[in-house]
Order: sequence, then C-alpha cells, then structure tokens
Amino acid sequence: MTTLARVQAKIKELLPDLERRELVKEQLLRTGEVTLIDIIEARVDLRNGQRWCRVQGINDDKVRVSAALLEQHAGLLLGGLWGTARLKYSPETDGANPNELLAFTPFQVGPPDLAKFRESRARFSTDEWIGLMLQSAGYAAEAFPGRRVRLLLLARLAPLVERNINLVELGPRQTG
Repeated sequence: MTTLARVQAKIKELLPDLERRELVKEQLLRTGEVTLIDIIEARVDLRNGQRWCRVQGINDDKVRVSAALLEQHAGLLLGGLWGTARLKYSPETDGANPNELLAFTPFQVGPPDLAKFRESRARFSTDEWIGLMLQSAGYAAEAFPGRRVRLLLLARLAPLVERNINLVELGPRQTG
C-alpha cells in the first residue's frame, strides 16, 4: 500500500461523513474513546459555569471541555478550529452529557500573538523586513534590485490587505 493510499485510508477513518456518524457513536459507546478529524467550536456557559464544545462528527453540541484545553487552544472559542479530537464517553461523570473532549491537535494556527510579532519585527532593518514580506508573497527579493522596485512590488499587494483600495497598472500599448 502506498503512502498516499495509507493517508487517504486514515483520513476516511477519522473524518466521518453523515452516513457514518452513527457508526462513530457506536464505536465511542463500545470502546469509550474515539479519535476524529472535525471542526471543534467551544463556548462558555456563564449561568452554569460550564465549558462546552460542539463536535459535528457525532452531532453533539454539549461535549465537556476543560479550561486548560481552551487556554491552550484559544481559537476554539473564536469560531472553532479544524483538528484531530480525542473524545471520551464517560456517563458516570455526567449522565446528561457523557462526552468529553480529552485532547485536541489543531490543523490551523490560532489567533496570532501580535505583541510577539512587534517585538520580533524590531530586530529587522527596514530593508530586511521588506525582503521578508516579498519572500512571503512568493517573490525572490534579491531578484529585484533597488529599494524603489521592491516597494512598488509591495504596493501591488495593498488591495489584497486593505479595503477600498483599487489599483490600476498602466503599461506600454499592446501589452494587455
């Protein structure tokens, strides 16, 4: 079996579609634990002092989640994150809501730590920072001589990151 085939088989096993949802629930009931690939969205219930998450793979929106897990992955509270979730079935803990999120490994990066970025940015010179931004956009900065040319390339990216900016580039006739 090729590596690609093994990866595809593993994804098919961990990412349940609607038809397999009941099979996943049965596995959770039988074995007590199951691992899924799913989007996990968390919320805090202040009235009852509880933390819940929604797991679409088992169609349950009252899965218990620990404060430590939410602190580790704040993105769960900010609209949810895709990742690998390990769920545990333990009706003895809470009969009405027997499922618990034990572990979560996100595929997405959570919200950025802007203070850390600002601190790191101070270590770069302006020309190094321009080079890094061009490299991030897929340009080889050293291929463009001169600071003016590099700034013009960055200016072309402004409509992608700022609202209400339109950019028209003019060139010689017959160039499209």
